[in-house]
Amino acid sequence: MTDRVRFRPFTGDIERRVEMSRAPLALVLAQVRWPEHRHLAAEMGEFAQEFGKHLDHFPLSNEITEQGFHLTPEGVKPVNGVIYEWRSIDDVWVVRLGATFMSLYCAPHENYRYAEFAEHLDIVLSLLKEVLRIQVTERIGVRYVNRLSEPEVMAKLPDIFDPRVLGMEGLASGSGVRLVSTLSQAVYKVEDVNLQVRSGYLPAGETMDPAIEPIGRPSWILDLDAYQEGRLVYAPEQVREVASRLADTAYDFFKLVLKVQGEVELDGRS
Repeated sequence: MTDRVRFRPFTGDIERRVEMSRAPLALVLAQVRWPEHRHLAAEMGEFAQEFGKHLDHFPLSNEITEQGFHLTPEGVKPVNGVIYEWRSIDDVWVVRLGATFMSLYCAPHENYRYAEFAEHLDIVLSLLKEVLRIQVTERIGVRYVNRLSEPEVMAKLPDIFDPRVLGMEGLASGSGVRLVSTLSQAVYKVEDVNLQVRSGYLPAGETMDPAIEPIGRPSWILDLDAYQEGRLVYAPEQVREVASRLADTAYDFFKLVLKVQGEVELDGRS
């Protein structure tokens, strides 16, 4: 396979790579959303069952009932939806499927590489076309949530990351003053790609997203959510290219705010 051209909108640097003995990832997520398709609304259970038959690496399955509300001319009506879930035996990989979306999750594990993530993504993207017969998409997203919590690393964060992503950390310099929590958010637009950046300190036992389990000590989060919106005729190859571009955007922002050169010794274990 020919090596693809990397997208580096923030640094313009396609040569430097961030080398980590262990990536501080709490979550990696790719998601494809589409408008409601009539045939899925009528027979979603049957399509989901066929979809799951082809997920050989995801033998564990589950159904999650979601409750919500829908505004109608007659008022607010409750709506129940089912999300179908498949997991790998070690719970590292998760696929979730609903009537209007598919999500691929990756939990933290040793030696994460995007190439591995892309292999799993290729499989589910093909199934969306072959089994679910998705015709168009309206949103494609790739999200990386980095979490650091080791006390020795937390103490060195100003030496590792650009202070602008550390929020008000630098203001807590008085005697006996300790920063408990802070959260910063920004949205960037690069051509047709949007990047939402959230960063902040969290106290023990708190999380800023239900998808991320809280931990028993303070942590610092760098949440990079890259996405492209707009209706596209569905083609697995095109979605794959978009996802790679989104992953590149998030990765390049990480490079931008990382002050340390060469191999980075960060431990994201929680």
